[in-house]
Amino acid sequence: MSLENQIKKLGELVDNAKTILVLQPEKPDTDSLTSSLALEYILGEMGKEVILYCQDAVPKYISYFSGADRVTDEFPNKFDLTLLVDTGGPGSISRTLEKYQPKLVKKPFVIIDHHANREPMQFETIDVIDIDAVATCEQIFKISKQLGWSLNADVAKLLIPGILADTRNLSISTVQSSTFSLMAELLDYGVDIYSMHEQYRLAGAVDPSLLHLKGALLSRAEFFKDGKIALVMVTPTELKNYADIHDPADLVIYELQRAKGVEVAVVIRHYGGESNKIKISTRANMPVAAKACREFGGGGHDRAAGCQVMDTPASEVKQKFVTVLSKCIEDYENTQHTDETERNTQTA
Repeated sequence: MSLENQIKKLGELVDNAKTILVLQPEKPDTDSLTSSLALEYILGEMGKEVILYCQDAVPKYISYFSGADRVTDEFPNKFDLTLLVDTGGPGSISRTLEKYQPKLVKKPFVIIDHHANREPMQFETIDVIDIDAVATCEQIFKISKQLGWSLNADVAKLLIPGILADTRNLSISTVQSSTFSLMAELLDYGVDIYSMHEQYRLAGAVDPSLLHLKGALLSRAEFFKDGKIALVMVTPTELKNYADIHDPADLVIYELQRAKGVEVAVVIRHYGGESNKIKISTRANMPVAAKACREFGGGGHDRAAGCQVMDTPASEVKQKFVTVLSKCIEDYENTQHTDETERNTQTA
């Protein structure tokens, strides 16, 4: 079914639903949070009861968005429809599925997303996925326009930050002229983007103690594959002390990615505990991130992806991930070399 028809199907399901569950990944970020909040506003204007659910608490550094306090970790007993936003695969909601999949499969389940590389759910879903969209918030805007849903300054104030966050302020390779046109449309609703940036700057201001953490993490950076992979591990103690203030991965991952010779930056968060939970985030200068993370049940974008591993020693996870990622880099470089050879042969 075409994307346009999938959107029509979504519209029909929403029309027939009274209570709608909006579900986001277990590690919420700006795009997942603001797309959820935008849906809450839009659907609320239509008279729907909207429940915002996330297994994990909204991180403090994005909790300044109006309505973030309405995201609950109490799963509802009754709902007519689930909308899952900004989730690259079942690994991103693994704990939610473990607890509540029997309830979720009883009602229509719609995925609204933009990730090109994703693992399918193990049950029937309606996929409203546009891999050309730079963010799920862009998807929400396009869906709303096609279905005639309400759009105003309040919605635009939520959609703009999600797009800016997922495109690193409109600077990634997938940004096209159409992205700027869409942003201009959103601004035309009367949004003061300067005030939005100030709010973001103040909310994201780094606590001085985080500067010491950043220095400590960078001092432990390890390099593999002839310096093409830069990796930092965050300890359970560091996560316990700092994760509520700011995600330690975000402090260093882009610094690692920008280092000379580095093609892929990797941050491994080791949470410990009975399940020995480990989360891996990657940022890449070549399209290998999602391919590597899929090997561990995760997914995401070609150049930004993540995964989660349980019940495995951190040292073993590190070794296995570096091995898989190294192979992905080799495969990509071999493909590039083959393509270049073919072009030279054709030219000759």
